[in-house]
Amino acid sequence: MKKVALVSVHNDPNFGSALQAYALAYAIQREGYECEYLNYTLGPAPNSIKSRIKKAAKSVLYKSGILSEPKTENSFWRTPEFKVQRELFKTFHDKRIPFSSKVYGPNTIKEANKDYDCFIVGSDQTWSPYVTKSKHTINFLDFVEPGRIKASYAPSLGTCHLEAEYIELLKEKLSGFNYLSCREKHNADLLSERFGRKVEHVLDPTLLLSREEWLMIAEPVDMPEHYILCYILGAKQCISDFAERIGKEQSLPVYYIGSRPEYLLKENALNDITPGQFITLISQADYVVTDSFHGSLFSINFQRQFYAFTKREITDGTNDNDRIRDFLTVLDISERLKEDYDYRQDLPIDYAMYDDRLKELSLSSMSYLSKLLKSYIVT
Repeated sequence: MKKVALVSVHNDPNFGSALQAYALAYAIQREGYECEYLNYTLGPAPNSIKSRIKKAAKSVLYKSGILSEPKTENSFWRTPEFKVQRELFKTFHDKRIPFSSKVYGPNTIKEANKDYDCFIVGSDQTWSPYVTKSKHTINFLDFVEPGRIKASYAPSLGTCHLEAEYIELLKEKLSGFNYLSCREKHNADLLSERFGRKVEHVLDPTLLLSREEWLMIAEPVDMPEHYILCYILGAKQCISDFAERIGKEQSLPVYYIGSRPEYLLKENALNDITPGQFITLISQADYVVTDSFHGSLFSINFQRQFYAFTKREITDGTNDNDRIRDFLTVLDISERLKEDYDYRQDLPIDYAMYDDRLKELSLSSMSYLSKLLKSYIVT
Protein backbone atom coordinates (compact mmCIF):
# COMPACT_ATOMS: atom_id res chain seq x y z
CA MET A 1 0.00 0.00 0.00
CA LYS A 2 1.39 3.37 -1.03
CA LYS A 3 1.47 6.40 1.25
CA VAL A 4 -1.35 8.93 1.32
CA ALA A 5 -0.28 12.25 -0.23
CA LEU A 6 -1.30 15.41 1.64
CA VAL A 7 -1.52 18.81 -0.03
CA SER A 8 -1.50 21.79 2.30
CA VAL A 9 0.71 24.47 3.83
CA HIS A 10 3.01 22.55 6.16
CA ASN A 11 6.18 24.60 6.55
CA ASP A 12 5.08 28.18 7.21
CA PRO A 13 6.42 29.99 10.33
CA ASN A 14 3.00 30.04 11.96
CA PHE A 15 1.72 28.05 14.95
CA GLY A 16 -1.67 27.36 13.38
CA SER A 17 -0.23 26.14 10.08
CA ALA A 18 2.38 23.96 11.77
CA LEU A 19 0.01 22.37 14.27
CA GLN A 20 -2.84 21.74 11.85
CA ALA A 21 -0.37 20.03 9.50
CA TYR A 22 0.89 17.88 12.36
CA ALA A 23 -2.67 17.08 13.48
CA LEU A 24 -3.95 15.87 10.11
CA ALA A 25 -0.95 13.59 9.61
CA TYR A 26 -1.25 12.31 13.19
CA ALA A 27 -4.98 11.54 12.78
CA ILE A 28 -4.30 9.59 9.57
CA GLN A 29 -1.40 7.69 11.12
CA ARG A 30 -3.57 6.92 14.15
CA GLU A 31 -5.91 5.12 11.72
CA GLY A 32 -3.01 2.95 10.59
CA TYR A 33 -2.03 4.65 7.32
CA GLU A 34 1.26 6.13 6.17
CA CYS A 35 1.08 9.67 4.85
CA GLU A 36 3.27 12.63 3.96
CA TYR A 37 2.90 16.16 2.65
CA LEU A 38 4.01 16.80 -0.90
CA ASN A 39 7.11 18.96 -0.86
CA TYR A 40 6.15 21.46 -3.54
CA THR A 41 7.82 24.66 -4.71
CA LEU A 42 7.35 27.09 -7.57
CA GLY A 43 11.07 27.87 -7.64
CA PRO A 44 14.24 25.76 -7.68
CA ALA A 45 14.38 22.88 -5.19
CA PRO A 46 15.51 24.08 -1.73
CA ASN A 47 19.26 23.66 -1.13
CA SER A 48 19.88 22.90 -4.81
CA ILE A 49 22.84 24.63 -6.48
CA LYS A 50 20.43 26.73 -8.56
CA SER A 51 18.48 27.73 -5.45
CA ARG A 52 21.61 28.72 -3.50
CA ILE A 53 22.99 30.76 -6.42
CA LYS A 54 19.65 32.55 -6.83
CA LYS A 55 19.45 33.28 -3.09
CA ALA A 56 23.02 34.59 -2.96
CA ALA A 57 22.49 36.79 -6.02
CA LYS A 58 19.33 38.30 -4.53
CA SER A 59 21.14 38.99 -1.27
CA VAL A 60 23.88 40.92 -3.09
CA LEU A 61 21.35 42.91 -5.10
CA TYR A 62 19.31 43.77 -1.99
CA LYS A 63 22.38 44.87 0.00
CA SER A 64 23.69 46.97 -2.87
CA GLY A 65 20.34 48.71 -3.24
CA ILE A 66 19.95 47.65 -6.87
CA LEU A 67 16.82 45.74 -5.86
CA SER A 68 14.33 46.53 -3.12
CA GLU A 69 13.14 43.52 -1.16
CA PRO A 70 9.37 43.11 -1.69
CA LYS A 71 7.30 44.06 1.33
CA THR A 72 4.30 42.03 2.49
CA GLU A 73 2.38 41.94 5.75
CA ASN A 74 4.67 39.10 6.88
CA SER A 75 7.99 40.46 5.60
CA PHE A 76 9.18 40.87 9.19
CA TRP A 77 9.64 37.08 9.40
CA ARG A 78 12.76 37.50 7.24
CA THR A 79 14.37 39.95 9.68
CA PRO A 80 17.18 38.98 12.12
CA GLU A 81 14.83 39.42 15.09
CA PHE A 82 12.84 36.38 13.96
CA LYS A 83 15.77 34.20 12.89
CA VAL A 84 15.67 31.93 15.95
CA GLN A 85 11.88 31.64 15.74
CA ARG A 86 12.15 30.57 12.09
CA GLU A 87 14.69 27.93 13.05
CA LEU A 88 12.41 26.62 15.82
CA PHE A 89 9.56 26.20 13.34
CA LYS A 90 11.89 24.38 10.95
CA THR A 91 13.04 22.05 13.72
CA PHE A 92 9.43 21.19 14.56
CA HIS A 93 8.62 20.68 10.88
CA ASP A 94 11.54 18.36 10.24
CA LYS A 95 10.91 16.34 13.41
CA ARG A 96 7.13 16.16 13.63
CA ILE A 97 5.67 16.58 10.14
CA PRO A 98 6.13 13.88 7.48
CA PHE A 99 6.91 15.26 4.03
CA SER A 100 8.17 13.83 0.76
CA SER A 101 11.91 13.59 0.19
CA LYS A 102 11.23 14.38 -3.45
CA VAL A 103 10.67 18.06 -4.21
CA TYR A 104 8.00 18.63 -6.83
CA GLY A 105 7.46 21.69 -9.03
CA PRO A 106 4.90 22.77 -11.67
CA ASN A 107 6.66 20.71 -14.33
CA THR A 108 7.15 17.57 -12.22
CA ILE A 109 4.10 17.39 -9.94
CA LYS A 110 2.41 14.77 -12.16
CA GLU A 111 5.20 12.37 -11.18
CA ALA A 112 3.51 12.11 -7.78
CA ASN A 113 0.99 9.77 -9.40
CA LYS A 114 3.71 7.10 -9.49
CA ASP A 115 4.19 7.28 -5.72
CA TYR A 116 0.67 7.80 -4.31
CA ASP A 117 -2.82 6.44 -4.96
CA CYS A 118 -4.72 8.72 -2.57
CA PHE A 119 -4.48 12.52 -2.45
CA ILE A 120 -6.04 14.67 0.28
CA VAL A 121 -6.04 18.47 0.16
CA GLY A 122 -6.53 20.40 3.40
CA SER A 123 -6.65 21.88 5.91
CA ASP A 124 -5.72 25.59 6.18
CA GLN A 125 -6.96 28.13 3.61
CA THR A 126 -6.29 25.88 0.64
CA TRP A 127 -9.46 26.93 -1.19
CA SER A 128 -9.38 30.60 -0.27
CA PRO A 129 -10.01 32.87 -3.27
CA TYR A 130 -7.03 34.93 -2.06
CA VAL A 131 -4.69 31.92 -2.02
CA THR A 132 -5.72 30.13 -5.21
CA LYS A 133 -5.18 33.02 -7.63
CA SER A 134 -1.96 31.45 -8.90
CA LYS A 135 -2.37 29.24 -11.93
CA HIS A 136 0.27 26.97 -10.39
CA THR A 137 -1.80 26.01 -7.34
CA ILE A 138 -2.01 22.28 -6.67
CA ASN A 139 -4.81 22.75 -4.16
CA PHE A 140 -7.46 21.54 -6.63
CA LEU A 141 -5.48 18.34 -7.35
CA ASP A 142 -5.63 18.98 -11.11
CA PHE A 143 -2.46 16.92 -11.53
CA VAL A 144 -4.01 13.71 -10.12
CA GLU A 145 -4.65 11.06 -12.77
CA PRO A 146 -7.95 9.11 -13.10
CA GLY A 147 -8.29 6.03 -10.92
CA ARG A 148 -6.78 7.63 -7.83
CA ILE A 149 -8.66 8.93 -4.81
CA LYS A 150 -9.11 12.71 -4.77
CA ALA A 151 -10.41 14.01 -1.46
CA SER A 152 -10.43 17.03 0.80
CA TYR A 153 -10.21 17.25 4.55
CA ALA A 154 -11.32 20.58 6.06
CA PRO A 155 -10.03 23.00 3.43
CA SER A 156 -10.97 26.55 4.36
CA LEU A 157 -12.20 29.25 2.04
CA GLY A 158 -11.28 31.86 4.63
CA THR A 159 -14.34 33.96 3.89
CA CYS A 160 -18.07 33.25 3.80
CA HIS A 161 -18.58 35.92 1.13
CA LEU A 162 -17.89 34.16 -2.15
CA GLU A 163 -18.35 35.67 -5.59
CA ALA A 164 -20.61 33.68 -7.95
CA GLU A 165 -17.73 33.43 -10.43
CA TYR A 166 -15.48 31.78 -7.84
CA ILE A 167 -18.20 29.32 -6.82
CA GLU A 168 -18.48 28.27 -10.47
CA LEU A 169 -14.69 27.83 -10.61
CA LEU A 170 -14.86 25.60 -7.53
CA LYS A 171 -17.71 23.59 -9.04
CA GLU A 172 -15.60 22.92 -12.13
CA LYS A 173 -12.34 22.21 -10.30
CA LEU A 174 -13.84 19.94 -7.65
CA SER A 175 -16.18 17.92 -9.86
CA GLY A 176 -13.77 14.99 -10.00
CA PHE A 177 -13.31 14.67 -6.23
CA ASN A 178 -14.39 11.39 -4.64
CA TYR A 179 -14.88 13.02 -1.23
CA LEU A 180 -15.60 16.66 -0.50
CA SER A 181 -15.53 18.47 2.81
CA CYS A 182 -15.09 22.02 4.06
CA ARG A 183 -14.05 23.62 7.36
CA GLU A 184 -16.71 26.34 7.42
CA LYS A 185 -20.26 25.15 8.05
CA HIS A 186 -21.70 28.06 6.05
CA ASN A 187 -19.55 27.23 3.04
CA ALA A 188 -20.17 23.48 3.27
CA ASP A 189 -23.92 24.14 3.10
CA LEU A 190 -23.54 26.70 0.30
CA LEU A 191 -21.34 24.47 -1.86
CA SER A 192 -23.61 21.46 -1.26
CA GLU A 193 -26.50 23.48 -2.66
CA ARG A 194 -24.55 24.85 -5.63
CA PHE A 195 -22.77 21.58 -6.49
CA GLY A 196 -25.82 19.34 -6.16
CA ARG A 197 -23.83 16.93 -3.96
CA LYS A 198 -22.97 16.69 -0.28
CA VAL A 199 -19.98 18.70 0.91
CA GLU A 200 -19.37 17.51 4.46
CA HIS A 201 -18.74 19.98 7.26
CA VAL A 202 -15.74 18.74 9.27
CA LEU A 203 -13.63 20.18 12.04
CA ASP A 204 -10.16 21.61 11.72
CA PRO A 205 -7.73 18.69 12.27
CA THR A 206 -6.39 20.23 15.50
CA LEU A 207 -9.73 19.29 17.08
CA LEU A 208 -9.36 15.64 16.07
CA LEU A 209 -6.72 15.28 18.80
CA SER A 210 -7.61 15.10 22.47
CA ARG A 211 -6.05 17.34 25.09
CA GLU A 212 -3.97 14.35 26.21
CA GLU A 213 -2.65 13.77 22.70
CA TRP A 214 -1.60 17.41 22.39
CA LEU A 215 0.13 17.34 25.75
CA MET A 216 2.31 14.47 24.50
CA ILE A 217 4.24 16.99 22.37
CA ALA A 218 3.94 19.95 24.76
CA GLU A 219 7.18 21.46 26.04
CA PRO A 220 7.84 23.25 29.33
CA VAL A 221 7.83 27.04 29.69
CA ASP A 222 8.89 28.95 32.80
CA MET A 223 5.71 30.88 33.63
CA PRO A 224 3.89 32.12 36.74
CA GLU A 225 1.01 30.01 38.00
CA HIS A 226 -1.61 32.50 36.76
CA TYR A 227 -1.42 34.71 33.67
CA ILE A 228 -3.19 36.10 30.61
CA LEU A 229 -1.82 35.00 27.24
CA CYS A 230 -2.02 37.23 24.17
CA TYR A 231 -1.53 35.63 20.77
CA ILE A 232 -2.18 38.38 18.25
CA LEU A 233 -1.38 38.08 14.54
CA GLY A 234 -2.74 41.45 13.44
CA ALA A 235 -1.93 44.98 14.51
CA LYS A 236 -5.10 46.19 16.24
CA GLN A 237 -4.23 48.11 19.40
CA CYS A 238 -7.66 47.46 20.90
CA ILE A 239 -6.89 43.75 21.36
CA SER A 240 -3.89 44.25 23.63
CA ASP A 241 -5.75 47.09 25.37
CA PHE A 242 -8.55 44.64 26.20
CA ALA A 243 -6.07 42.10 27.62
CA GLU A 244 -4.37 44.76 29.73
CA ARG A 245 -7.74 45.82 31.17
CA ILE A 246 -8.49 42.26 32.24
CA GLY A 247 -4.99 42.06 33.72
CA LYS A 248 -5.57 45.13 35.88
CA GLU A 249 -9.02 44.02 36.99
CA GLN A 250 -7.91 40.45 37.77
CA SER A 251 -4.40 41.36 39.00
CA LEU A 252 -2.88 39.06 36.40
CA PRO A 253 0.28 39.61 34.33
CA VAL A 254 -0.24 39.78 30.56
CA TYR A 255 2.21 37.84 28.39
CA TYR A 256 2.61 38.26 24.64
CA ILE A 257 3.82 35.64 22.19
CA GLY A 258 6.26 37.43 19.87
CA SER A 259 4.15 37.02 16.75
CA ARG A 260 4.89 40.51 15.38
CA PRO A 261 7.74 43.04 15.89
CA GLU A 262 5.66 45.22 18.22
CA TYR A 263 5.03 42.32 20.60
CA LEU A 264 8.74 41.58 20.90
CA LEU A 265 8.98 44.92 22.72
CA LYS A 266 6.34 44.17 25.35
CA GLU A 267 7.44 43.95 28.99
CA ASN A 268 6.31 40.32 29.19
CA ALA A 269 7.30 39.28 25.68
CA LEU A 270 7.64 35.56 25.00
CA ASN A 271 10.19 35.35 22.21
CA ASP A 272 11.37 32.28 20.32
CA ILE A 273 8.57 29.95 21.38
CA THR A 274 8.37 26.40 20.03
CA PRO A 275 5.07 24.89 18.85
CA GLY A 276 5.28 22.55 21.85
CA GLN A 277 5.61 25.53 24.19
CA PHE A 278 2.70 27.24 22.41
CA ILE A 279 0.52 24.29 23.45
CA THR A 280 1.69 24.58 27.06
CA LEU A 281 1.14 28.33 27.17
CA ILE A 282 -2.48 28.03 26.05
CA SER A 283 -3.24 24.95 28.15
CA GLN A 284 -2.16 26.69 31.38
CA ALA A 285 -3.42 30.25 30.81
CA ASP A 286 -6.20 31.74 32.91
CA TYR A 287 -7.31 33.78 29.91
CA VAL A 288 -6.37 33.75 26.23
CA VAL A 289 -6.91 36.89 24.14
CA THR A 290 -6.38 36.29 20.44
CA ASP A 291 -7.30 37.17 16.86
CA SER A 292 -6.06 33.78 15.67
CA PHE A 293 -8.39 31.05 14.40
CA HIS A 294 -6.18 28.33 15.84
CA GLY A 295 -5.55 30.33 19.00
CA SER A 296 -9.31 30.20 19.54
CA LEU A 297 -9.52 26.47 18.74
CA PHE A 298 -6.75 25.49 21.11
CA SER A 299 -8.34 27.63 23.83
CA ILE A 300 -11.61 25.72 23.36
CA ASN A 301 -9.89 22.33 23.22
CA PHE A 302 -8.12 23.06 26.53
CA GLN A 303 -11.26 24.67 27.96
CA ARG A 304 -9.64 28.03 28.66
CA GLN A 305 -11.46 31.28 29.23
CA PHE A 306 -10.81 33.16 25.99
CA TYR A 307 -11.80 36.18 23.93
CA ALA A 308 -11.45 36.28 20.16
CA PHE A 309 -11.17 39.35 17.95
CA THR A 310 -11.09 39.75 14.19
CA LYS A 311 -7.60 40.14 12.76
CA ARG A 312 -8.45 42.36 9.80
CA GLU A 313 -10.65 45.31 9.11
CA ILE A 314 -13.91 44.45 7.34
CA THR A 315 -12.81 46.53 4.34
CA ASP A 316 -9.56 44.57 3.96
CA GLY A 317 -9.46 42.92 0.54
CA THR A 318 -8.09 39.68 2.05
CA ASN A 319 -10.57 39.54 4.92
CA ASP A 320 -10.48 36.10 6.55
CA ASN A 321 -12.35 36.98 9.73
CA ASP A 322 -15.29 34.70 8.90
CA ARG A 323 -13.36 31.58 9.91
CA ILE A 324 -13.58 32.33 13.63
CA ARG A 325 -17.16 33.58 13.53
CA ASP A 326 -18.37 30.52 11.59
CA PHE A 327 -16.90 28.02 14.05
CA LEU A 328 -18.00 29.87 17.19
CA THR A 329 -21.52 30.01 15.75
CA VAL A 330 -21.49 26.25 15.10
CA LEU A 331 -20.50 25.67 18.72
CA ASP A 332 -23.05 28.27 19.89
CA ILE A 333 -20.39 30.30 21.65
CA SER A 334 -20.30 33.30 19.31
CA GLU A 335 -20.47 35.80 22.17
CA ARG A 336 -16.74 35.21 22.72
CA LEU A 337 -16.00 37.02 19.45
CA LYS A 338 -15.59 40.62 20.57
CA GLU A 339 -16.20 43.74 18.56
CA ASP A 340 -13.33 46.23 18.43
CA TYR A 341 -13.26 48.51 21.48
CA ASP A 342 -15.86 46.43 23.33
CA TYR A 343 -14.06 46.10 26.64
CA ARG A 344 -16.86 44.40 28.55
CA GLN A 345 -16.06 41.02 30.10
CA ASP A 346 -18.44 38.10 29.75
CA LEU A 347 -19.37 35.50 32.33
CA PRO A 348 -16.95 32.53 32.52
CA ILE A 349 -17.52 29.86 29.90
CA ASP A 350 -19.22 26.73 31.24
CA TYR A 351 -17.59 24.16 28.99
CA ALA A 352 -19.95 21.44 30.18
CA MET A 353 -22.52 23.11 27.91
CA TYR A 354 -20.35 22.65 24.81
CA ASP A 355 -18.38 19.47 25.46
CA ASP A 356 -20.96 17.04 24.03
CA ARG A 357 -21.38 19.15 20.89
CA LEU A 358 -17.62 19.28 20.30
CA LYS A 359 -17.27 15.52 20.82
CA GLU A 360 -20.13 14.89 18.38
CA LEU A 361 -18.50 17.06 15.72
CA SER A 362 -15.10 15.47 16.30
CA LEU A 363 -16.52 11.94 15.96
CA SER A 364 -18.41 12.76 12.75
CA SER A 365 -15.30 14.45 11.30
CA MET A 366 -13.13 11.46 12.15
CA SER A 367 -15.77 9.14 10.67
CA TYR A 368 -15.58 11.04 7.37
CA LEU A 369 -11.77 10.85 7.31
CA SER A 370 -11.81 7.15 8.19
CA LYS A 371 -14.36 6.41 5.45
CA LEU A 372 -12.30 8.01 2.71
CA LEU A 373 -9.15 6.24 3.89
CA LYS A 374 -10.87 2.86 3.87
CA SER A 375 -12.09 3.48 0.33
CA TYR A 376 -8.45 3.97 -0.61
CA ILE A 377 -7.70 0.35 0.39
CA VAL A 378 -10.75 -1.02 -1.40
CA THR A 379 -9.83 0.86 -4.55
